[in-house]
Amino acid sequence: MSLNSLRVLLVEPDFPYPRKSKNQANSIHKNFVPVGLLKLGAYYKYQGHKVRLVRGNQPKRKFRYFKPSLILVTSIFTYWSEYVWDAIAYYRDLYPEARIWLGGIYATLHSHRRYFKHKLKLYRVRCHVGLHKQAEKHYPDYSLLNGDINHHVTHAMRGCVRKCKFCG
Repeated sequence: MSLNSLRVLLVEPDFPYPRKSKNQANSIHKNFVPVGLLKLGAYYKYQGHKVRLVRGNQPKRKFRYFKPSLILVTSIFTYWSEYVWDAIAYYRDLYPEARIWLGGIYATLHSHRRYFKHKLKLYRVRCHVGLHKQAEKHYPDYSLLNGDINHHVTHAMRGCVRKCKFCG
């Protein structure tokens, strides 16, 4: 498939985000915003590709006119890894011909582990370690959330200045 015709599906697994408060149980900003995916979306849109963002495992009928050729899955905390692999298995079954890349904190911290490499091979998934340098230059594309947001995320800093080998 040519680079000019990519259809990129950004997947935020169905993480069990806690509600911010009991009073905001039905609020549209109860979940975290997937800033990394929004930056990747902006990057791929800038290159002229079609981009969609989904949260959780969505039924195929939702993609009636959008068959992804590239699926990017994010990972957050290592203790939520089962949600990451569930999403990867689901979208691998739905789109066996699509390229799937896994990135994020969990992927970066565990990319060197034997069991992790085994799962990547099992699901035919590539792993991106660290930040996506080109996407980091873009502002998050909040339009991918389809109006499901009423606030903005600002990074005051990007992690710790120390680069300890044991830390993410």
